[in-house]
Amino acid sequence: MNTDNGLKSNSEEAKRFSEKLKALGLPVLPMEDSFLNMEHLLRTIEEGWQDCLAAMEKDNFATMMARGLLPLLANEKGVSLIGISSRTDNGQPYPDVEVLFDMISEYFRFANMSWQDPPRQFMVIPNDTFQKIIKNHLLTDQQQRIKYLVGINEDMSTIETFLAIVLKAIELKASDIHIEFDDGLPVPESWQAKLSGRASQTNAGRIRFRIDGKLQDGNYVLPKELLNHLVGTIMNLASGINPIEHRLPQDGKISFSNQVLEDNPQLLPDRKILEEYELRIAIMPPADGGLNVTIRLLKSHGAIKPLGDLIPYPRIMERFTTLIEESQGLVILCGPTGCGKTTTLYAALNLINDPDVKVLTLENPREIRLPGATQIEINDKIGRTFPVCLRAALRCDPDIILVGEIRDPETAQIAASAAETGHLVFTTLHTEGSTEAIVRLQSLGVHAATISGSIQAILSQRLVRHVCPKCSTPVESNELLKELLGKRAPLLGWPIYFRQANPEGCPECKRGYLSRVVIPEWLVFTTKIKDFISAGKAGDTSELRKLAIEEGLRPLAVEAILAAAYGKTTIQEILSEAVTSEQLTRCGVLAHHALESYKEQIQAFQQQHFLGGSN
Repeated sequence: MNTDNGLKSNSEEAKRFSEKLKALGLPVLPMEDSFLNMEHLLRTIEEGWQDCLAAMEKDNFATMMARGLLPLLANEKGVSLIGISSRTDNGQPYPDVEVLFDMISEYFRFANMSWQDPPRQFMVIPNDTFQKIIKNHLLTDQQQRIKYLVGINEDMSTIETFLAIVLKAIELKASDIHIEFDDGLPVPESWQAKLSGRASQTNAGRIRFRIDGKLQDGNYVLPKELLNHLVGTIMNLASGINPIEHRLPQDGKISFSNQVLEDNPQLLPDRKILEEYELRIAIMPPADGGLNVTIRLLKSHGAIKPLGDLIPYPRIMERFTTLIEESQGLVILCGPTGCGKTTTLYAALNLINDPDVKVLTLENPREIRLPGATQIEINDKIGRTFPVCLRAALRCDPDIILVGEIRDPETAQIAASAAETGHLVFTTLHTEGSTEAIVRLQSLGVHAATISGSIQAILSQRLVRHVCPKCSTPVESNELLKELLGKRAPLLGWPIYFRQANPEGCPECKRGYLSRVVIPEWLVFTTKIKDFISAGKAGDTSELRKLAIEEGLRPLAVEAILAAAYGKTTIQEILSEAVTSEQLTRCGVLAHHALESYKEQIQAFQQQHFLGGSN
């Protein structure tokens, strides 16, 4: 345990040290941002070892080492990456970071070199890593380096790599990790990818993170051996996956149970973080070889997000909370994959999950743990299907049932019937909008009378990235709005501003955005809507939608424009993730009317948050 704490303190010390040197003007990055682990570092050194050795002989390696400097990689133009020990040669902390800065400057003057020509990068190396490189001659002796690499316990090495990737994904709040084989990929445009002249020959794939719905490259150079070992480790850790089957797609999961943690002690220092997550693993064998791995990070433990944080719209929140307190009925959430339906459902369930009610959930797979609820995971392979489990659930005297997804006629009919007979049922459908969900149920064989008698409301939603209020810029957008809403919508008679994201981002955000927010479309089943459906007219979706709007439905396009007006997101994000330009034009008059209705509130908000110095 003390060793783990020592390693952690070494790393933290190096990080603090690197920030101090960076503040003095050195182009410094912490080691953790450059290499996945010690093996990754050494394999990259191995790629350019001859040039590195030549540079060390030329530039007096012993002198550099004595001053706490390591020329980790080099090419014919000179040293291209220099490692700096976070401590002095005798293991003591540097009393003053300026002293080391002066020493580095003096050495470069002595060697008649500059860190600007050719461009060089500095990497602060934790003292324990520095000592390991020196004592084992891992930089100067190629044979020792190869022996060390071969002698590394492969499980130990790749589990550490796997852990580093998972922790990085958690830190970035990523929803998915993509590990992909492809030796035809260009080397990432990052300085560590360009350290060796032959780096492109060793780059076998990439790691990408999906953050706020967008894939972002991890910029790692992945040698084939490391990639193979990493995928092998994931397959060995995952339950439900055969690690020797490389021909077929496979699905499994990794739960950080006591047994997994005890079998892999490298994971123990981060136990508290890991235990909150369950990883869903999907293995896919591409045509060009290797195995691609997609990892979905599910925070199965820990606090469930409050419903009000997910749907920050008082008008909808008031109706939603009133409705879910009803004793029976069907509440449907719809939208495309990845739009946050399950997260919203659990936030709603958590609001009414009291000791005096029995909550039962059916999902494939279960994504979130709900304390006090009975949760069943569907497994079609053994016959534990949605219809079978739903029928059994009704015999267990539940008050509230969550059906993860309606995708077959039998489940649709049982769920609708249960909602008519004294149960509050929550479920999801993959449809474009709220009115389309009604047509979908009819296509699954649910009778019109059952639909009108069982459904309480339908919520269609989209997830858009929340624009950063710190670094985004408010831009007057009346002309843009007129273009979006079309010719039928009048020109707004007062100035309106929309935020424009800063693609560079700031310390508070990631590339101009932080987290995501729901754009909702809320359809409540009023008497007129129920009568329309009962009369068998729901097949005419245009008439159904027209009636729904008369009864208070506000289309997604209108909610999206209002969200932009209140600074929640940008027009670019709306058009990318929520609605099309055609949908905006179609709803132009409605959007104009909504903006006029909220004119005073919008102007007051924009004056305070956009124009009043509170950016």
